[in-house]
Amino acid sequence: MVLSSVFLLVLFVFASLVFSPFTTVVEGLVGDNTCSSLQDGYNQMINDCDVASIEQMHHSSLYRGASNYCVASCVNAVDAFFTLAKGCGTADTVLSIEDVYSKTQLIYLQQSQCNAPSVECMTTSRLFSRWLVSSGSSCFSTLLASATFSNNTNAQDSLQALCTGSCRSGFVHYLSEFKQNGCEDWRAYTVFKNEFSSSCSQAEGLYCANQFNPIVSADAILTARDTTLDLSVRKDALDAICTPCFYEYIRTLRLESLNSGDLDDLEILCIQNENGYCYPQFTETLDVSSTVSPILRAQRLCQIGSCNEKMLSFIRAHPDAAPSVASTLTSTITHHLNYMCVANDINEICVNALAHVVSGFDNSFQFQGVPYHGPTGCEDISAGSYCTWGCQRRYTAQQDGCCHNTVRTYLALVGASDAELNSAFSSIETVADECYRPLADECPQQNITVEVDLSLPFPQRFLRNNEDAVVSDISVISGRSPSLFEIQSITSGDTSDTSTVVVVFGFVNSHQQTKFISSLNAAMSASNVVYSHVLPLYNIYVQSTDSNNIVI
Repeated sequence: MVLSSVFLLVLFVFASLVFSPFTTVVEGLVGDNTCSSLQDGYNQMINDCDVASIEQMHHSSLYRGASNYCVASCVNAVDAFFTLAKGCGTADTVLSIEDVYSKTQLIYLQQSQCNAPSVECMTTSRLFSRWLVSSGSSCFSTLLASATFSNNTNAQDSLQALCTGSCRSGFVHYLSEFKQNGCEDWRAYTVFKNEFSSSCSQAEGLYCANQFNPIVSADAILTARDTTLDLSVRKDALDAICTPCFYEYIRTLRLESLNSGDLDDLEILCIQNENGYCYPQFTETLDVSSTVSPILRAQRLCQIGSCNEKMLSFIRAHPDAAPSVASTLTSTITHHLNYMCVANDINEICVNALAHVVSGFDNSFQFQGVPYHGPTGCEDISAGSYCTWGCQRRYTAQQDGCCHNTVRTYLALVGASDAELNSAFSSIETVADECYRPLADECPQQNITVEVDLSLPFPQRFLRNNEDAVVSDISVISGRSPSLFEIQSITSGDTSDTSTVVVVFGFVNSHQQTKFISSLNAAMSASNVVYSHVLPLYNIYVQSTDSNNIVI
């Protein structure tokens, strides 16, 4: 076990402060059962660290602490419990322990100093620790307390002092030393780098440290996730969460791609379309539809418009972000995205046009309905029989067109067996054959294509070398499956650090095209575009072109 004794003293001295949230772990904040799991998490930590209580965990200048403090099982148990404590606003009451979050954070910070990968890293850590208790002490104090500042001018002045001048120079100097000594994979480096970055992020002229962080916003996040609450209550919670500083917080941590699943859990909350937040309506629809067949669920999701595609696109690109109620969608998400809301030539969504068939499938894709024979007069038509004039006349007027094969394919792709599909569709297919009215092919997913110029804040060379990530981000922003668009070219933008990406999108009709282009332009011009796939790669690109650069 390797710990900097000077750094331990620093932590002991500052233990009485209210610690700001270190932002490398945000998982569990949006879980529905965080508080109910808290006691089990605490017990697991105490057991794995072989102590009687959390008070016996702490290191200080006078107390060595748990004997297996730096053993992986203890470290992992602390991380897991720290996650739970972040998501429970009543942790002290649940556990009958005062300041349980601050105590756990102190342990988390101390453990980040465990097991330095080299003598150089340990030496750098000791020098850094000495700076933190000497000329950098006020900087460190501000860093620790930044998330607890009131929203006023004095707080902004304190954050400006932290993020500029000698404070910034000191942090950047030691972070650069860590990096130059090969310590960038060490937790001590990543904890401080990400905490400093998030504390100093800015949006609309404000430092964001006390504007948004997942601890301060924990109650609002849990409210937004609670499908038992009214939509208006959940939307009010999202108004408090989805601020410019929220998006800046996500972008700052996306640069390192740390705990990306946890960031996914946050980012999915604030997805919007032209009508507002998508998350409340999407999750409510899934929740009330949880016991019905996937196709009936599709009917209900298609009713919420472009929010459905935006949410599905995000879950497709970030499967760890799917809420538990959406688990039945994740394994076949691309098929749902491609087929769920396909419409015929009169703009009727196919799962609605064939409601008389799809309503017969249960949640296991077993067909429990009555086979559809077509209109009155066609119920007696069988293979090799005679198609009556009355059946032919009525069927010609009512046949399902391209939707029949579209829905059949959709069902097959998401899990229905051939036998169940035949039970549902074979009767009407026999009528079509005997009456010489062949079924139409699947509905086209694109009849027209349009070029759209998108301006991205990244250099041309970088984007060209990372086109797959660009496709993933465009899919999330636009709510379109990658099979329905392609990048035609990437050229230099108006400045050296921007690019113009020409994307060809496909549409069924001009109405769909006009509505989509308007929505996409609004999304691209908003301040809430994150580029969650591109940003981590961009950080690597910057580091490779300037090994001494620390992206903050």
